[in-house]
Amino acid sequence: METNQQKISVIDPVSPALGRVKTILFQPFDLKKWFLIGFCAWLANLCWGGYNFNFQFGGQDRRSALSDRAREFVSVNPEIIITIVLLISIIAIVLTVLFLWLSSRGRFMFLYCVAQNRAQVKRPWHVFKKQGNSLFLFLLLMSISALILTALFIVPVVLFCFVFKGREVHFAAPAAAALLMLVLILILLAVIFALIFKFTNDFVVPLMYLRGTRCVSAWREFWALLIGNKARFALYILFQILLALIIGSIISFIIFISCCCCCIGIIFFIPYIGTVVLLPVIVFKRSYSLYYFRQFGPAFDLIDVELPQS
Repeated sequence: METNQQKISVIDPVSPALGRVKTILFQPFDLKKWFLIGFCAWLANLCWGGYNFNFQFGGQDRRSALSDRAREFVSVNPEIIITIVLLISIIAIVLTVLFLWLSSRGRFMFLYCVAQNRAQVKRPWHVFKKQGNSLFLFLLLMSISALILTALFIVPVVLFCFVFKGREVHFAAPAAAALLMLVLILILLAVIFALIFKFTNDFVVPLMYLRGTRCVSAWREFWALLIGNKARFALYILFQILLALIIGSIISFIIFISCCCCCIGIIFFIPYIGTVVLLPVIVFKRSYSLYYFRQFGPAFDLIDVELPQS
């Protein structure tokens, strides 16, 4: 699908995306609207965020004693440990799948709020049920594939490091080349799956939204567009990395100042509340991809396009 006759810019969508943030969140300012859209945004990113808190209890001696007791308990009660590990693993898998499903539905809810400038939860939850479930199955399949492929290449590296741990190893040229090749393949896999997830969120989900189709059908349409515009989408990814660095630096600075000056920076780490506080950034990122996509023609324009009644 060629679009050589059209001007496709990564800079031009910035201004209308900022204007979209102003229109949705500040004209007028409505706290209820912020919380409703923020809920959809939080749901959409349920599987892609995380918080890391590191608490230290006691001194080194106490931690050493606790570690000795833990090792003794493990050696005496291996069945209990195995059972606990299995239960925790099962619960973690179930919660991950549940969050992925909720996130898949939430992506369409948040997209609806941004594209329509409406703070609604119930309607997009029902209207995009088919698309959300299709996206969930696709992301689940991609996640499982990524884990399996990564395991196939990382297990030999881990085994090698475990076997030769603490030994002086003189690599033969073939062995060193093979190990380097495994590492490069892992990096390549990470890049490929990152691009799949990125393109799915930024462009395939909007196509599913517009066409009412399932994920595979939307990916076929986007693939044709991608093949005909490889350089443009490569530039889009590079610009997204630049935006992420800029936005990340600004947010980190704000959080740092907030924590140092008045200790209110903790609100950024509270689930849902942190999303509401950062809503202008999240709306901008979603709006930017939509305004970039619309440059490819009216068939890819979601902004203020009314949905069929459902």
